Amino acid sequence: MRLLLRANAHRVEPSGETEIAASPDTHGRERWQWDVRLAPDTREPLTRPAPDEALGASGELKLSDGGVLQVMVRSSPHAAVPSVEIHQVGARSELKRQPQEIMVLLSGGPGLLVEGRHQLGRLDALILEGDDPFSVPLEAEGADSTPLAVIRLKGRTALGWVP
Repeated sequence: MRLLLRANAHRVEPSGETEIAASPDTHGRERWQWDVRLAPDTREPLTRPAPDEALGASGELKLSDGGVLQVMVRSSPHAAVPSVEIHQVGARSELKRQPQEIMVLLSGGPGLLVEGRHQLGRLDALILEGDDPFSVPLEAEGADSTPLAVIRLKGRTALGWVP
């Protein structure tokens, strides 16, 4: 499954953090599994409550316009192991995704083409899960590279997500 989330669809929390995606996406609906958020680099990320002792990972995303954001991912230790990678996508590259892994691609600038058909702008996100794709071609349009945060949630068992 692929889900494209445009930057204007992300939820800004009262804490000032921006929620990119979460499972479940409605608080209290089901048992909490994971969330992906952004915070300004100017302060420490806030502590957010979670039902279990959460696993976490973060990375600094330097945006193409010069801004800097902290990309933060947490997960229930029973659901997944989170990680964050920061890449500079040039002319052409490719990412691999494993079975039982949810991958969130978060663009740090405009002009990122994913799979030759999904055009990501600044802070747009593409979430990949399920059977396809396991190989994800990327291409930055223009002469400059595009910053990209790659958030991986490696499931302890079959990890799915229905928004």
